[in-house]
Order: sequence, then structure tokens, then C-alpha cells
Amino acid sequence: MADPISIVGTTIAVVQLSDRCIQLLRSQIGPSKRSTGEIESLQSKLNGFDRAMKQFQRYVEARRSADDQDEGPLNDLDYLKPAVKDCETALHTIEDFVGKSSLKQNILGAKFDKKLGRALSSLSEARQLFTDVVVLNNNASSLRIEQHMRNLSAEVQKIQQFPENSETLNSELRYQYRDRVRKWLAPHQESNVNQYEQLDRHLRARAPGSCSWLLQHDLYHQWLYDDEAPPLLWVEGQPGLGKSVLCSTAVEHAISLDKCATFYYCRFDSQCTAVQAAGYLVEQLFEYLWRKDEQIVHAAMDISKKTSYPTTDGLLAMVRYLIHELQRIEVLESGDTPKFLMFLDGLDEEPQEEEALKPFVFKLLEEFPTVLKIWVSSRPSQRIQRLLKQYPTIQVREHTGYDVRVYLEGILDEVSEGGPNEYDIARESILPKLLQRCQGNFLFARFLADFIREGSFRPDDLPQKIQDELPTDLRDIYRRILQQYKDRKLASELLSIVAFARRPLRLRELEEAMAMVVSNDTGENLNHRNKPWNIDNIFYPLIEKIPNRDEPANPFCHITHSSVKDYLIQNPSALQQADGRQHRIGEHLIAEACLRYLMQKCYSEPFRSTWAINEAIGGHHLLTYAAKYWDKHLDAVESTPRRSELTYGFLCSRNFQTLLQVQSIAIESHFGFFSRKRDNQIHFRKVFPQSLDGKGGRIVRDYLHFVGEWKYLLDCHCGDEDGCPVYEHRGNIIRCLSGLMGPDSFLKNMKEKHPSFMLHEGDYDIKHFQPGVADGFSVDGSETAIVISRPAGAEGFHLTINFWNQRYPNSPMHSTTSQLTINEKRSNWFLYAGNSSNARKSLSRPGPISFSEDFSLLRIGSQLFLRDEESSFKEIPNFQNPRIDLTRYFEEFTSRDGIVVLSRRQNRQEPDVQPGISDSDLGFIMNIMHGWHNESPSTITRKDAEPTRERSCSSLGSSIGSPDSELEDDYSSREDDISSSEERLSESDVGNSAEESYSEGSTEHASDLDTSQDEYDGLSEAGSSDSDNYSDDSRAEIILSHEQLLGDLTGYVKDSSDDEDEERGRYAGTQRYRPSMPTSRTTKSKNECDRLGSIAVLDLRGAEPRQIFHFDYELPVMLYHSPPVIHPSKPLVVWPLCGGDILFVDYLQKTYFIRRVLATTRFTRHVCMKVHFSHCGRYMHIATIEAQNKRKAKMKSKKEESLKELSIAVFVTTHRLSERKTTRSPPTLVHRVKASLGDFVGFTVSKLPFTFTWTKDHVYVTQSSYRLSVVRIDLFKKDLRASPSSPMIPREIVLLPASAQQREVRYFPPTSTDKRGVVLIGSHRSNRSPTVEIMPAHISHVDIDVRASPYRYPSPPVGLYVDEEKDLGGWVPAGTGQRITNRYRDGVLIRKIEPFDAEDDCELEDFVSPEDLK
Repeated sequence: MADPISIVGTTIAVVQLSDRCIQLLRSQIGPSKRSTGEIESLQSKLNGFDRAMKQFQRYVEARRSADDQDEGPLNDLDYLKPAVKDCETALHTIEDFVGKSSLKQNILGAKFDKKLGRALSSLSEARQLFTDVVVLNNNASSLRIEQHMRNLSAEVQKIQQFPENSETLNSELRYQYRDRVRKWLAPHQESNVNQYEQLDRHLRARAPGSCSWLLQHDLYHQWLYDDEAPPLLWVEGQPGLGKSVLCSTAVEHAISLDKCATFYYCRFDSQCTAVQAAGYLVEQLFEYLWRKDEQIVHAAMDISKKTSYPTTDGLLAMVRYLIHELQRIEVLESGDTPKFLMFLDGLDEEPQEEEALKPFVFKLLEEFPTVLKIWVSSRPSQRIQRLLKQYPTIQVREHTGYDVRVYLEGILDEVSEGGPNEYDIARESILPKLLQRCQGNFLFARFLADFIREGSFRPDDLPQKIQDELPTDLRDIYRRILQQYKDRKLASELLSIVAFARRPLRLRELEEAMAMVVSNDTGENLNHRNKPWNIDNIFYPLIEKIPNRDEPANPFCHITHSSVKDYLIQNPSALQQADGRQHRIGEHLIAEACLRYLMQKCYSEPFRSTWAINEAIGGHHLLTYAAKYWDKHLDAVESTPRRSELTYGFLCSRNFQTLLQVQSIAIESHFGFFSRKRDNQIHFRKVFPQSLDGKGGRIVRDYLHFVGEWKYLLDCHCGDEDGCPVYEHRGNIIRCLSGLMGPDSFLKNMKEKHPSFMLHEGDYDIKHFQPGVADGFSVDGSETAIVISRPAGAEGFHLTINFWNQRYPNSPMHSTTSQLTINEKRSNWFLYAGNSSNARKSLSRPGPISFSEDFSLLRIGSQLFLRDEESSFKEIPNFQNPRIDLTRYFEEFTSRDGIVVLSRRQNRQEPDVQPGISDSDLGFIMNIMHGWHNESPSTITRKDAEPTRERSCSSLGSSIGSPDSELEDDYSSREDDISSSEERLSESDVGNSAEESYSEGSTEHASDLDTSQDEYDGLSEAGSSDSDNYSDDSRAEIILSHEQLLGDLTGYVKDSSDDEDEERGRYAGTQRYRPSMPTSRTTKSKNECDRLGSIAVLDLRGAEPRQIFHFDYELPVMLYHSPPVIHPSKPLVVWPLCGGDILFVDYLQKTYFIRRVLATTRFTRHVCMKVHFSHCGRYMHIATIEAQNKRKAKMKSKKEESLKELSIAVFVTTHRLSERKTTRSPPTLVHRVKASLGDFVGFTVSKLPFTFTWTKDHVYVTQSSYRLSVVRIDLFKKDLRASPSSPMIPREIVLLPASAQQREVRYFPPTSTDKRGVVLIGSHRSNRSPTVEIMPAHISHVDIDVRASPYRYPSPPVGLYVDEEKDLGGWVPAGTGQRITNRYRDGVLIRKIEPFDAEDDCELEDFVSPEDLK
């Protein structure tokens, strides 16, 4: 019997449980407590709140992007996310409840109230949190405003105190600016006599009481004081009338009146140009205004900064500003109209008076006719007469008679002082005769005075002596002076050197020149015993010394007057001796002195350093003069066979190399190029004498070729602080490699730091040279092939293929020659050489001729030729099979053991080619590049939906051979439906001869070798990185913008536009670049990508080629210069496709699979991908050139107009292949290195400026540059436990010719048989059509010189040998290695997966919770 107590307890428990269940049921089931109106009102309020919060989110985002430095609480959107989420939850709850039927509302109303209550409760808490955040943000903003105001107050105090504390600093700064402006206007030149010294010398020479007539002259008075008078006054007179003294008197008078007066004395022996003379005048005007107002220096400094040296336009701009300042200052001081007086004396002594006057003086007269007053004094000249005939003229001879009389009276008084009265009587009779003979000529009167002082005579005899003994004119005076020299040979040498020097010589220069004249042996060093002693004792009166401010003991020596030089030119035999010995006076002596000086034995080897050059310049006084003027003097003398032979011998010797070295250091702008407005052409400075007996043309061409290649070093005058990349090597002439100029150049004997060569037989003359049409280089640099073309009838041409061996012991050797005759139509030549209407197809096509890497095959158009043992090429029979479409047009090829792989990335056909036009000239594409960038894109940049294709998949069992097979087999692909290789594929029926299948359970990093996870983690360097955070889809490929694809069109890789790339950046984590999957035969839609890549494997071992594999693949993005490769022993072909996709083919089993390697950084695309197998066949290496949009990588630049840059890097990975299933298992990553190659604005992709050289342990990546820019990258880890090795670069710099920046450059390291490294530089076909082009983002004067040279000539391949230890200094870490922090961008070959599409794949179902089921 049951226990009653237990029954009662059980009953009570059941009743209690039932009550609780009923209460729980009532809480979940029943009508809502809220009315319909309340629910609608609440829904409206929540919708408003949701809109407000989202609008606030956008405001905060905009504020945060506009000011990255703002760290206020509202800048973190995490505060807003819970509130927005709760609001959306409440809205979804209401919408779900309102959408239900009335029955369900009555049943689920209680549950609705409970769920809504929780959401509203959370919103209530969020409200308080949001209020607190706003308060905190306002407080923070207030604190920031207060801090900003305190900072502003401190700055204001500093500004208020600045005038008091910095007055001294400002004064020092103004004086520094003053010195810079003066240096810009009038650069110091030792050979030019100081103008103020000239003024002082003329005033000291003025006879007492003379020149006073000028101040009373009406024309002078009107010119000086009358505003309505003509602004120019011409003072004309014969030589010796005292025009310079008269001009100096006028200058002195103007200065005494506090007028703004500037002056310039032209001299026959001065080398000042018209621009330099104008600079001296403006410099004096600047100094005059500086003394009145120092503040003018700031604006003057700004004007001088616009050009590095003064030009006519720059001087005009400066003088305009200064004249305006003169007007301002004079009006403030006196209220009068200001006057700017400009005095030009001896204008007739300038070689081209018109050139001196027109550009500067007359331009100022037109602009300031009432302010500017110009004085011109000169001898009579037809040119000056034509220019100045409309202006008032003062004839000096009409007014100097009185002054000469006063002067001669003084001389006679001096002579007769203390004598008898008869002297006074005689003076009255002598003076008229002296005046009659002088005819107002002051110079003649001075010489007469010297004769009178030195003579001895009685008063009664003086008239007769005047008649018989005193000179009759200047010519007679000069003849008598010359006859007084006892050593006439010495006098002829002295006068010849001084009178015909191109500038005033210093005394030490003169002594060395005279010592070289008496030297008998050409080539011997200067004998100091041949220097004459006290030579200055015989100077007077024809030669005078002018003080040298820099070297007081080494004064300048020059002819006293221009009439002296005129007499010597007209009377070269004036020093002939009585016995008939000739001592001719002429320029031949200084010409021979300069040439012999440069041919001294001490200059037979170049100087070792810049210090040695400067030391020689300081001790060898005539060196710089001879280096600058030697050819000018030779041009002025008669050419003789001996002189021509001596000159040519000098040019071919190393003495000429030393001359170039001295000119590069000591002669300013000697290697510069200049342009003239009148012909708008580029000119260079004349450097060779014209007397070279027909050899001059060839010498000049070779010289221009040399200077064009090495100007960036020869003309480098930067300072060390300028960061010039070649500054430390300037003057190091042996770095200018002359062997690159050809074997027959006159420069071939120059000393070189690195032995260089040109791959050319026979005479290389740039005037007649025709470059080859193609070059080929073997993989180890041992052999080079040069293809030369010439016509052969209407439909063909002959090809000559010359092979060169660079590894020959001493220098390259021409090994063999092969001849071919080609039919253009049969070779489909026009498909490769013709211009295409599609710009992309035109730029991305290969050249008409190319070689395989081992030189075993030659492609000419679409014909293949096989090389035999005698290095002759024979056409492969029946290769152009009409059933194999790829043999009609293919771009890349490789071969091994009778197997040939052909590939192309576009299908160029006859309609694509414009007839009769050849676009082998790449310059055409480059010139219109910017025009194309303004057009809309012509290709699809992103495909949001993948085309539907049939796909056949093999089973898992078919992929795994046995239970112990490795996981890597899951990646293998089997042929499901293999089409016949002989079946021709039509354009409308594109298909593949094999299909890829996937195994869902495959592992990404499987390998047949046991690679632990720890080891892999060490490889990937896993870690978080803000810039590489792909939380949404870390395997996503960055989509290329339309402008990057336009880079395919223009031949340049350029970064994308801001707007588009910004939009794409938002989806970078979710959208994916999706090339179409390979499918079975289906017709390609017109909306799909219009670029189809194809690869075919052909077996040539039969009677005719047989296609054993074919594969097509859509290429939305172009990949350049990425050919297929064949495994050295396995039937494996690897071909980079695009976007990181790589095709692996087993052509015997007709299987394939595709793996992808992602770009290592964001906003990056692959440009080139080179695949290489190791010699043992166990490893595969991939070298990828990546281009990153540098600006986008740094998020958003604040300068919208800043220059766009591309950061170029090379990423090298090594993958281990499966030993047993090499062709079916994906390789495993074992090593990787990334190296930066620099920042660039753009570069060509038709031929990349980067080349690769593979060795057993390294890959060498060489860049086209004016210096050897090579990076050595290890292919394997030296220590498995060590971190990845760093990229290595040479320690020392190796300079290359300037054209190397527009040519392919390759570096080949030493081999086991040749310990020399070889640098090979490809052909240069023309200046308008560079082979390659690369534009650095940050340029120096070197980059400008490299591109600006107008003298760039066609050239065959050239090269040089280097010693890695001696010349390169060994290899050192580059410091450009880059750490890869993103696990999915570390070079691992990943399996392609089906992408997620937000529209097609998001077909969602309502979620039903367990509570709903209850």
C-alpha cells in the first residue's frame, strides 16, 4: 500500500509544476499588451532614430578621414554599434510581428512584448552611454580648443618679440642674400679686369685740366638734364683720342651729382659675353639701390632663384624691378624724375656689337625712355653707325685739340724748367708743330712726350729734330719701339703670346708659355730653365701689368691699347733683323705652345683623383688656359701637314683623355649643350680645330657620341650636399668607357676602369651604321646573337645572324655567321611588325624575331628554325600546320628534346593590322600616351559575375591512387574528355584538350616531404599588419583599375585614378578578380573579356609537328614577358597566366591544374612572372615583378595633385617539387625573398627595364640605368633555421653609358671557366625609339642629362667586364628587403576557390529558433 504522505507530496508537486507551466505558457502565449497605435508610433520613432544614427555615423567617418589627428571619443564608432544594432533588432521584431496574421498575433503577442522589451531596455542604456560620450567629446574638444588658444598665444608673443630678437639675424641674412644676388649677376672671373679698377686707372691717366669741355657741351648737357632729349648719346672718335678717359670723366661727373651711374669698359682681349657685360651693369645698379634700401634684396633674391645663371630674360626681369625701385626711392627722396645712366665704352672692341646692343640695351630703351640714359663711346663702325645714326653724336676729334695743347705745354714746361730763356722762345715755335703732328690724338701725344723727355737737344735744334727724328704717327711710334728691342726673338715670342692670347695672361702663365715655345722635343715635360727671367722689364710701353686681386705676385699682362694689336697683325715682320732672320709675330707661337703643353709626358696618364687634378692646376699654371683655348688658336693659324699630324696624334693619345679630365673639372659648361633662339637647335661647344685633313667629321661624331653617353659625369658640378649620385666620381675619367664607342674610334686608346667592348665587326661610323633588328643573349652570357636585315626582292629579305662569344679569354670574339632568306607572307611577318588599330595589341606583341634561351630555336615571324651543330638555322618542316591554330601566330616559345611549347596572350589577325604601316618605332606610342589616358577604358576592368560554364569533376577515388598516397594528389587533374590533338580549333569554338578537377578535401600546404607546421610558420612570418588585414576574405585579389589597364594600352604601367581606386578600395576585402575558369568547348560571350590566352605543346619528333596538348584561358589583365618553361626531365610545363594564376601541365597525361600566388601587398598588380627550374629538377623558382600604387598604399594623400608613383619590387620564391608525382602535385614553398627596386612614375612594358639571370644558387635582377643596378637574391636558405636572406647589391658603383637607361641591361656573374662578370647592354636603335624607358619618381641632374642629350646614336650591343671583388667591392645587404606579414601573401601557391557573390549567393531563409518551435 502506498504511503499517503508520498501521494499527497506528489500531488502537491504536480499541482505546483502545472501552475508554473501555466504561468510560463501565459508569459509566452497571449495577446500583446501594446495597442496597434502604440506599435506604429514606436516603429516610426525607431526608424527616425535609425536614420539619425546612420547619418551621425557618416558624419563621424567624414570627420575622422578629414582629420586623422583628432582623437576625440566620438572618433571610435564602436560606441555607436550596440545602439544601432539594438535599434535594428527592435525594428525587425516589430516588422516580423506586424506581418503575422491576427491569430498568430494573439498567440505570440506576449513573446513579442518580452523580446521588444529587451531591445528597448538596451536602447535605454545606450542612450545614457551616448549622452556620456557626447559630454566627454565636448569636454575633450574644449580642452583641445583651450590648448590651441594657449599655443596661439605663445606664437603671438614670439611674433611680437621677433623684431627685437632677430634684427641682427635679419641683417646677416640680407647680407647673405646680397652676396648671392651679386654672384648671380656678376660671377667672379679672374681674367676679367675689375671695372672700378679700370675707372680709377683712366682717371689717373687724365691730364690736368683736360676733358672739361665735355661738361659744357650742349649735347652732353641735354642728354644729362633734359627729359625730352634723346636717351642715347654716341661719342665717336679714332683710336687714341681719349674716349675711355672722356667716358670716365662723365662717370665721375654723374657720381658727383649723386646720379645712378653704371659703366662697363669693353676690351679687345676680354672674353666677356654680352650677357656677362649686362650682368656687370645690373650689379652696379643693384649696389646703388642696396645702399639706399637694403630691403630690395628679398625680391631680387627671388628673381635670381628662377635660373641658376643669368640670362637675357632674367637680367631684364631684374633690371625692370630695380628701375621701379629706383623710381620709388628717388620720388620719396627728392620728388624728381629718376635717371638711370648707363655708360658703355669701347663697344667697337666687342666682336659682335649688334648682339651686345639689341637684346638688352634697346629693349630697356623701349620700356624706360624717360628713365634710362645711355652713353656709347666707340671708334667709327658701320654696324654701330646703322644702329645709332638717329641719335646725337659728339665727334671727339673736334674738341681734343685744346686738351692736347695743354698737355704738351706741360711737357715742354717740364723739360725746359731751369733752362735759359731761349727755351721759352723755342717752345713758342715748337708747340704748333707738335700740335699739327698730334692732331688731337692723346695717345700719340703721350708717346711724343716720352721721346722729348728721353732726348738731348739744343733749343735751336729742336724744330729740326721734330721734323727729322720725332715719330710722325702711331705706326711710326710702334715701329721705333720694336726696333729698340735687342733680343728680337724673345720680343717676338713675348708679343705673339700676349697680343694673341684669348684673355689677359697671368705672369706665371706667360712664363710657361714662353718656355714651351723654345722646347724642341714634343712630348717632353716643361723645362723650367727655359723660362725667361725678369721678363716684365721689357714690357713697357707696349705691354702693361694689371694687379691680380687674388694673387698680387701674379699680375695680369696684356697689350696697352687695341691699336698695338692692330699694328702687330698688319706688320708680322716688324722685328725682322738686319741680316734677314725672321722673327714673325703671330698666333702660331701660342697655338704651338698650348698644344705642346698638353702633350707633355706628365699628362700621358689620367690623374688618379680630383685632388690630383686640383693640385696640378695649382702648380701647372698654363694648364687650364691651354685646355680651354688650344683648338681656338689652332683654328686661327695656317694648317700644315705636320701640324695636322701632330694634332691627330694628340687626339688619339691618352693626353687627350687627361685633357677631357681637366676640362670636366676646370672648364665650366665645357660639355654642355646650348640652344639659340634664332634656329631653335641644340649646339655644343666647339672643341676641335678645323685642320684635321678630312678626319674632323668622323672625330666630331665619335666625340659627340662619347659626350652624349658620359655627359652626366663629365659635366657634373654639383656639391656634395646636393646628394648627387655621381659627385664623388667626377673627374674620374677612366670610368668613361671608350671601348663602347667602337673598335675604330679615335678614343680607343683611352684608359678604362673596366674593359669594355662593342659587338661589331668592321668600321663603326655612326653616320652610316644601321643597327640590327634583334638581339639574343644566352642564359649564361657566353653568347650573343645579332640579327641584321637587308632587302631581298619585293616579298622577302635576307637575315644575317652573327654570333659572338663574350667568354673568350681577352675580348669578345665573332664566332660564326648564319644566313637566311625569309618570305614575309609565309612568315606572317606583318602580324608581328605591322601597326595595329588596337593599341593594346600593338604594344603587348613580341618582336618579329626572337631566340629561345638556349639558342636552339629561332623564331622569325611565326616560322621556327632549328640550330644545327654548325650554328646554322634550318626551318622546321611542316611547322605551320593549318590544323594547329597557334602556329599561325604565337608570342612565346620554349623547347626541350623535340618538344616545343607555344603560347600567346592575344590572337592577332590580319584585320588587326593596318597595311603599309610599321610601328617598330616605340616612340610613336610614347608620344601619344597621355592622349590615351584621357579616353575611356576599352576593356572590362572587373566582372561582377562569372560566366556560367559546364564543369566536369572527377571523383576523389580517381585522384588518389593508393591508401598511402599523399594529400598532394588531391590537387591533380585528370583528362575527362580529351579532344583529338589533330582536330583544328576554330575561333568560335574555343576549347581545351584537358580539364581541371578539384578535390574538396585537399590540404593547401601538403607535400611529399614532411614539412612541419612550425617550419611553415617560420616561412610565413605570420603576424598581424594593419595594412594587410583581410578579415573579410584574406585570399582576395585586388582588382585593377581602368587606368592600370590603360597602362596595358599605352605601354606604361601607371597607377590608378583617385576616384575609381578609392571606390575599389572599399571592396578590396570582399570583391575578387576572377579570371574565367577553363571549360569545355563553349562560345565566348561578347560581354566577356576580349583577351584569350592559349598554350599548345607540340611534338616535333615525327614527320610533322603533332599537337599533344592545348589550353585556352581568358586573361582580363595582361602579364608581360612571362613565357612558359619546360621541366628539364619531366613532362611538366609551367605557364604564368595572369593575376597570379599559374598553369601546371602534364602534356603526356594531358592533365593540368592551376594555382594562384597572390601579390605580396595591397593595391598591387603583377607585371612580369619568370619561372625557372633548377638544374636538378627538384625545385621551381618564381621571380615576380610587382607594381604597387604607392599613393593608395599610404591610404589617401592630402595633396590631390601630387605625383603618382609606383613602388616596384621583385618577389622571388622557391618551391619544392614532388619527387614521385612532379607533374601532378602542387609545389611546396620552401624559400622566399622580396626586394624593392625603387619608385617610378612609369616604365615601358613592351620591353621591361628589368632582366633576370639565373644561376644555381642566385637570381640576378638587373635594371636599365646609367649605373649597374643589380640585385642578387638567394634561391635557397643557407641555414634552414635562419630567417630569409637579405637581397645583396654591389658595394661599389659601376657607371654605365647614359643610353643604358633606355636599353636592356643584363649582368652575368662569373662562371667556373671565366672569373669575370659580364655586363651586356642591348642595341640602341635610335634616339626617338628607345628600346626601354623607365622614369624614376625622384630625378637628379643625372636623369635629366641622360634624357636631354640630343646626341644619342644607334649602337650595336656593347658590354664590359667586371671583377666582383675588385670592381664591385663584393656583395653587401641592400637594405631593400621587405618583410611579408600576411600569411596569404607569402608566395604560397593556393588553390583557386569559387568566389562568393553578394547578390547571386545570398538567397536567405527565415531563421526559426528553438523557442519558436516550442
